[in-house]
Amino acid sequence: MARKLIGVFLPHNRQLGRLVHRVKGGATCQVRTTCRGRDLALSFTNQAADTLDFRSRWSPDVGPAVYIPVKEMLANAPGFLSLHQSRQIHFEEVYAGLVYKAFLPILRGPISQERRPLLEMLQGAMEGRVIHKGERFFLKNQQGENGG
Repeated sequence: MARKLIGVFLPHNRQLGRLVHRVKGGATCQVRTTCRGRDLALSFTNQAADTLDFRSRWSPDVGPAVYIPVKEMLANAPGFLSLHQSRQIHFEEVYAGLVYKAFLPILRGPISQERRPLLEMLQGAMEGRVIHKGERFFLKNQQGENGG
């Protein structure tokens, strides 16, 4: 998980401890989250290179997740994955993760009852749905397919 935090936030020199607010004498970052009634707690110091101290055991059964960042990545998708795979570019892992997930084909079968309300909420907010052709994404709505 330390490697994932480093990949997501890209701290200076890839040092995990750079994510901790610096104060005189050292400091510790503490993170706690709950998923379906189970806690995950971890901490690391501002001196940490790439290690975490876990205070609980948590293995979520919600499946892999992807963080959708504020920065709009779907418009940057054409050519991004091949560039990200072959070059050292300064993009956090979350951006590549989003594009990888967006290119996945639709799951077989009906949309699960857990996912349907979220999908409907997103499509309502966008007033349409996102489709992709090749490496380009479009918003399909009443006006047609917009974007590119």
